[in-house]
Amino acid sequence: MKSFFFVPAGNKKLLPKASSIPASDIVIDLEDALGNIPIEDAIQNLKDYSVRENWWARIPTTIRKEHLKELYTRGFGKFLLAKIESRDQIDGFISKSTNIAAKNLSLMVLCESPLAIVNLREIASHDIVEGLGFGSHDYCQAVGMKHDFENVNWARLSVLNYSKAFQKFVIDIASMNIDDENAFTAECVDGKDKGFDGKFLIHPWQLDLFQKHWKFNDADLQFALKVKEYMDEIGGVQNFSVANIDGKVVELPHLNRIDLILKSSNYGGL
Repeated sequence: MKSFFFVPAGNKKLLPKASSIPASDIVIDLEDALGNIPIEDAIQNLKDYSVRENWWARIPTTIRKEHLKELYTRGFGKFLLAKIESRDQIDGFISKSTNIAAKNLSLMVLCESPLAIVNLREIASHDIVEGLGFGSHDYCQAVGMKHDFENVNWARLSVLNYSKAFQKFVIDIASMNIDDENAFTAECVDGKDKGFDGKFLIHPWQLDLFQKHWKFNDADLQFALKVKEYMDEIGGVQNFSVANIDGKVVELPHLNRIDLILKSSNYGGL
């Protein structure tokens, strides 16, 4: 499970805590979260911190080459590209990175506009893109739409579908809800059940709830363990075709989810 926790690069009080935040991934935000702070000052704020393997820099597609070079120099190799609308913008970033990019460059893109949703196929199919996310709040602003879960769900699930079609990981939307436990818990359960690989988070309160609720329930796990036991009995997945386990028909297409449940629960998969 992936928890992408945003830390504004302009927040000098929060930056020192970034290394101790127990999220799977930390996003140092050098885009919308800066407000009126110049990106040069935000990058300068990072000078006293060692970039960790799980740190990403969220950057605008318009970032200047000298700023990008400085981020590489500071140790960033993972980038979350904001407001991507086309394959050409991704290629432009790659071109801008020529001769300064680390060999292990990792790239995730945020789709945040109607045009991005129209172009999801070309974005998700790009070889260098490892994962996608959906910026629901920017999308609603572009459409003139009230932001609520029902309104954004079509675009949200479009990002999910194209990500899965091209075997990219996909992260569920950030929620501005930081005081309604029931509503945020419902978001986590829905994202997990629909097949998202994790969630964008903006507050420690959300991270606590995410870690508590973004997991499979005991019934799912117990059934997955029975499938694993059956696989061991028949000598592995290579010998499997179909089975009746506890009155439920299990076929090959079901095994991906079974495998996910086992791995997410530290049982090693099938």
